[in-house]
Amino acid sequence: MRTSSPSLVLSVAAIAAVVGLAGCSSTQSGNKAAVFAPQVTANTNKANIQIREVVRGRGCNGQFLKVFSSGDKNFLGLADIDMASDEGKAKAAAAYNALYGGQDKELNTDIIVNPVFQIEKTGFFLASQVCASVVGYRGVITSWESQK
Repeated sequence: MRTSSPSLVLSVAAIAAVVGLAGCSSTQSGNKAAVFAPQVTANTNKANIQIREVVRGRGCNGQFLKVFSSGDKNFLGLADIDMASDEGKAKAAAAYNALYGGQDKELNTDIIVNPVFQIEKTGFFLASQVCASVVGYRGVITSWESQK
């Protein structure tokens, strides 16, 4: 009778371990029917916007060791700005500072018309800072018209 070589024994043991581990895995699936009934409504209102003066703002957001944050604390959420990123927070702070001058004021219906952003990124692997400058026009919603 012939004895097995050590590499053959190791190969068989490795295959057995993989098969054994695969046998321990589990997969779950469900067949719950999702009820999706979207409701579509048409917005038939039109905003009348008065374009006013040029507005400018600057905002910054930074991180140290990916744990500590620094920068502006007031943000104006805009539809196309990702507030989860440092760049998005810097843009939102710049927009807030452009409309409200960096002061704690009550929100109003002013908007930035045609905003143009400039982004500056500085830092190194331990600390980073993103600053955004914005230039645009103050737009004030003066009334709403019902469209038919």
